[in-house]
Amino acid sequence: MWFRKAHNLPLEKSLFGLHFAHPLDFATLAPSKEELLKAAAKGKRIRFLELTEDVEHLFSLLYDFTDLVVIPTSAFERVDAPDLYETLDAILSTRLLYDHRIPLVLRIAPGQDEKELDQMIAYCRLSGIDGLLVPGLGNLRYVLSATQGRIPLLSYAHLETPEDAAERLREGAVLVDSSGKKPTWIREALQIIANHD
Repeated sequence: MWFRKAHNLPLEKSLFGLHFAHPLDFATLAPSKEELLKAAAKGKRIRFLELTEDVEHLFSLLYDFTDLVVIPTSAFERVDAPDLYETLDAILSTRLLYDHRIPLVLRIAPGQDEKELDQMIAYCRLSGIDGLLVPGLGNLRYVLSATQGRIPLLSYAHLETPEDAAERLREGAVLVDSSGKKPTWIREALQIIANHD
């Protein structure tokens, strides 16, 4: 994106061995299965990939075409959906077969209660999930407290103003998903972040 370095602020981040020009330099893509397969056939890389369907199969097929994979828990809420934890176990086992390690981030769906959050956090701590993508400020605070900072937290959802993004970072998020935000919005948020540091 053309605005990655245009802000001229020292806000670079490194997470999971990946470089981010600033803490809002994270936006997941959730293309359809057909779009993903076409991109892979052309050898195109997708920097941050969110798998919303046929998760286990697409993870194996697209492993070499992405830098980070996001697995949304909402993809497992349908009645006919496979079990979340069985799928994550299979994905983590598959990842062991590769020479390089792609970070896995679990996107927590909005509306999860504390019991469900605690179960997901415990699983992530024990299994090797690399990070959690957390909705809402209240959930971010709860998950940060529950993980005691041991799992990197990324934040998404309900970013109305640039100040909302800055607040997520002040509350403990390492990165904030800026999907759908315009360059002027991101520049304003980065200025707020730089002024608070």
